Amino acid sequence: MKEYKNILTFDTAMNGCGACFFDAAINREFFEISPMARGQAEHLVPMIGRVLLVAGRQYSEVEAIVTTVGPGAFTGLRIGLSAAKSLALALDVPAFGITTLQILALQYARRNEVQGDLMVLVDTKREDFYVQIFDQAGTPVSEARAVGAEDIEALVHGKIVTFAGDAVARFQSTLVMPEVTWIFDARPILPDTALMARILAEEGGDSPFLYRQLEPVYMRGPDVSVPKKPQRVIAGESRA
Repeated sequence: MKEYKNILTFDTAMNGCGACFFDAAINREFFEISPMARGQAEHLVPMIGRVLLVAGRQYSEVEAIVTTVGPGAFTGLRIGLSAAKSLALALDVPAFGITTLQILALQYARRNEVQGDLMVLVDTKREDFYVQIFDQAGTPVSEARAVGAEDIEALVHGKIVTFAGDAVARFQSTLVMPEVTWIFDARPILPDTALMARILAEEGGDSPFLYRQLEPVYMRGPDVSVPKKPQRVIAGESRA
C-alpha cells in the first residue's frame, strides 16, 4: 500500500465549502469550513491557500488530493472536481474521490451510536432525496439513488433505521405517522474534509471508499425544458 503523508482535501458539493491539509507525520489536520449555498468558486482556492499557510506548507509538498464527487449541487460539484483535476495535473499527484453519501455515513457512524441501519439523506433541492443505506460502521448495503419520500418509507418499513444528512428534517416533515423505531438526527452536517484525508492516510488509495476515477456522481439526467412554441422551419431549395 502506497502511503500518503501530506494530503489536501476539499468539498464544494453541498451547502458549504471546506478544505483540509493533513500532515500524517505529526498526525494533525489543518482545516477550514464555511456553510454557503453558493459562492464556492470564489472561496475554494483562497481557503486552500489559508489551510496550507497555517500548516506551514506549500502546494509543492502536497502528495495526494481527495474531493467529493457527488451527489450534490451541480455547480458546486463541478467546481470541486475541476479544482481537483487541475491541481493533480499541475502538481503531478494522484487525486481521489469519495461520494458525499459515503463520507457523511462514515463521519456519522464514527461519532454516534447507530441503531439499526444508517440511511443518509442529501437534499436534491427538489421534491425527492438522494439516499443510500449503510450498516452501523458506514459500509454501503444499498446503491445510491434519488427517490421520493414514499419510496424511502417503503425501503425501511418495519426496520430500525437511523436517518442522518441535510435532508432529514424535510423528510421527517413529510411523514403522517412516523414509525417509532426510526431515529431522526437533523443536525446540520457537511462532509468532513479532515476525515477524508485520514481515510486516504490510513487505508491508501485502494480503500473501498475512494474512487480513483474523478467523475461526477449524478442520480438523474439533466433538467431540460422543451419550448412550447413551435420552432420555425426555413424551407431550403430542393436540388435534384
